[in-house]
Amino acid sequence: MNCWYSCRPNEIFLDLDSMRAIARGLGVLRCAVLNKQLKVQSVWLFASRQKNHAHLIIELKEPIPVLDRIAWTLWFGSDRLRAAYAIARYQRVLGNTELFCAPRVYHRTPDAFCHCKKKHKDRKVTAKCPAMLHLLGDERSADYFARTGRKIPRHKIRVPWGKVSVSQILKWKASDYSMERKDAIGTLVGSMAEELWQNLKHETITKYRT
Repeated sequence: MNCWYSCRPNEIFLDLDSMRAIARGLGVLRCAVLNKQLKVQSVWLFASRQKNHAHLIIELKEPIPVLDRIAWTLWFGSDRLRAAYAIARYQRVLGNTELFCAPRVYHRTPDAFCHCKKKHKDRKVTAKCPAMLHLLGDERSADYFARTGRKIPRHKIRVPWGKVSVSQILKWKASDYSMERKDAIGTLVGSMAEELWQNLKHETITKYRT
């Protein structure tokens, strides 16, 4: 069963895709608390389905505007495509701009549930998902932006300085990109990040209150 969460006005949802991103998020959070830029009630960290990925949920003492919330997710180092979709949904979907699809119950009762077996990326899945229908309605299968996938440039493409024509960009081939992806894990900064990741590896739910 999948548990779906829609971000509330007093929550910030962070999708962190590496240990380096986790360290970045925790570092920004520490500074935001010390500088009194965010009034934090509690912090929740959960292991997501993918290895070395985590969901970080920040519960605030008071709500903040939607666009401010999304801006914070970008500064924390959360997934950029997720933030882009949140902005697109902000103008199209009432309320449910940022979503988490979790493998278990998180910090509160989920907003929706589904039993989909595959990832919610293919239109064949999203169109039939009852949770996405409930939360996003007709926008559940929308694909707002061009996706580049996980292909990393090999730096063999010659790009001229100055004006670059669209026709030249279209001539670039898939062979110009590396099909391999090395999951290089950055060194975590600080013992707190290391401790949190140890908890994640053992799939424990860790809650921190300020």
